Amino acid sequence: MTKEEKKQFNILILEDDPDIQQYIQSLVQGFGYQVSGVAASYDEAIELSKKSFPHVALCDINLENEKDGIDVANALKAMGQVAIIYLTMHAEEKIVDRALLTNPESYLIKSTIMTQARQLDIDLKNIIQNLQKNKITLKSRGNYYQVDYQDIIYIEADNNHCNVVTTQRIYNINQKFGSVLTDLKKFRIQQIHRSVAVNPDYIKAYDKKKVFIDMDKMSEKLDKRERQEIKSTLNVSDSFKKELDQLI
Repeated sequence: MTKEEKKQFNILILEDDPDIQQYIQSLVQGFGYQVSGVAASYDEAIELSKKSFPHVALCDINLENEKDGIDVANALKAMGQVAIIYLTMHAEEKIVDRALLTNPESYLIKSTIMTQARQLDIDLKNIIQNLQKNKITLKSRGNYYQVDYQDIIYIEADNNHCNVVTTQRIYNINQKFGSVLTDLKKFRIQQIHRSVAVNPDYIKAYDKKKVFIDMDKMSEKLDKRERQEIKSTLNVSDSFKKELDQLI
């Protein structure tokens, strides 16, 4: 994995001890990843994630306030797709069992990290490689974004550009519809019109001429304007109906 690839992934660090905070941040940056934020509390972590949602969150469990790192993990997973690594001093069965309910990718004891930082590097590489399997890179307004295909609702042509509508936001990219669709076909994104393709997972119902989008699956991160722009129905051309029937 190249340095440029690593920099495309954001890591959130949740830790209330300033010295350990600094140590973990230097490790993660030394591995080549982008630190999207460093938080010491639940509220800080959520606010930072609203501004720049992380791909991976490194979560301490004990925090400054009543809500702990497990509460943060649950909240982040409700906001979007995020991989969780716990970095904690806790090995008590009750706490471990509660943490495991959030389906973390890893649970590491801090004392181990202090002496075996390589393990954190390996875990991050493994997580990022798994994330890459389901992601495509989009360039929108000069910035590059890693987008999980599972978040894509539909794509549509916009002259020589293309709109990629996801549960998280809408991307207008300087890429033609056909080339984007080529990248997405392996993920079952189905063309239903000469200028529209849809993710079958977001089809609530459909008839001979239209598919109806399940709007209940939209993320809270979408602002009011974006929600209004998302089409609740999409036209289906006769030439693509057979393929759609086979897919659903």
